[in-house]
Amino acid sequence: MACCNLADSFENSASVTVGYSDAVTGARQIRILGLSGVYTQMLDENRPAMRGIAAPFELSYVPGQWLESIQVSKGLSTVVNGVESITGQINTEYRKPTDEKPLFVNLSAMNDTKTDVNIASSLQMGDSWSTVILGHISGNLKTFDHNHDSFRDDPQMLQFNFANRWLYYSPTGIQLRFGSRALQDSRSDRRTPSSQYGWVIHS
Repeated sequence: MACCNLADSFENSASVTVGYSDAVTGARQIRILGLSGVYTQMLDENRPAMRGIAAPFELSYVPGQWLESIQVSKGLSTVVNGVESITGQINTEYRKPTDEKPLFVNLSAMNDTKTDVNIASSLQMGDSWSTVILGHISGNLKTFDHNHDSFRDDPQMLQFNFANRWLYYSPTGIQLRFGSRALQDSRSDRRTPSSQYGWVIHS
């Protein structure tokens, strides 16, 4: 979906459903074959991901415009990528450094002031090096408390997400892939100063 993250992208899928596991913080979880959460294995380009305490929020940390494709496997799967699959596996593929789009910009705004900004740029640097830069900013410009109970109807949130991926391809056939990712996410359900989550670095 043009406006959303990985959790929202499954709203149009008949095989995968997504629901709120915690309405206060906005944490969401997927459901396959009637079971949710830890029973479905999440893979990041065939690498196990979204484990432990990061699982409730990890779906919202994957902007939809960063994805190249999503593969969904229902039922028990192969153990090549892990043995945690009971109801199925979901594998996400990100935009590659060899993408032919030099610049992609996406802006989405909703009537509840939820705003998303996505930038993706693939650069070819000679015959051997290529890189892709991915940026994402999302948040609520305004929150609402219609029943005046001192809790916001939707959590106030602001997320900054940045990733940089590199590919080196040698004429001899040797390939080297590496990258880094930085994420900052803050959420608050009350009309008081929000709690802050620190920087998380992935490599």
